[in-house]
Amino acid sequence: MNLAQLFGPIVGGALYQVGGFHMPFISMGLLQVVMAFAGFPFMPEYDDTQERGRTGDGRGARRVTICKIFSIRTIWFSFATFIVATISNGFLSINLEPQVLRKFSLTPLYVGLIFGLKDGANSLASPIWGYFCDKSREKSVKPYIVLSSIFA
Repeated sequence: MNLAQLFGPIVGGALYQVGGFHMPFISMGLLQVVMAFAGFPFMPEYDDTQERGRTGDGRGARRVTICKIFSIRTIWFSFATFIVATISNGFLSINLEPQVLRKFSLTPLYVGLIFGLKDGANSLASPIWGYFCDKSREKSVKPYIVLSSIFA
């Protein structure tokens, strides 16, 4: 996802420059549909019988569903952080382009490059956060979630 945030605006700007307004949406939408169908056969089945074997609860096989995932209370904190960060990023992007970048008469490719660099800062920070979270896996990663939410 971080690479998409970094290269998405650049590729979108280049496609806009080549084919106009509709070109980035059509080409990226088609690519996304093709990739979804291409990746579907590689999705693994999840079997939690080995996990329960370690805990010894002895219940029958259960299915993991999206509703069960949403029932985890702590996951909503991450969702809320993601929503706030997306809204903030969208607000910044909408106001940055007409107020600042149009004054310089930049081509769509350069506008995409600037937005890609802005969003690409996340690409640089993610490996650092990942290192700290992996290092403290025996403990809890909740302090890192709270700290990153405050930063967002």
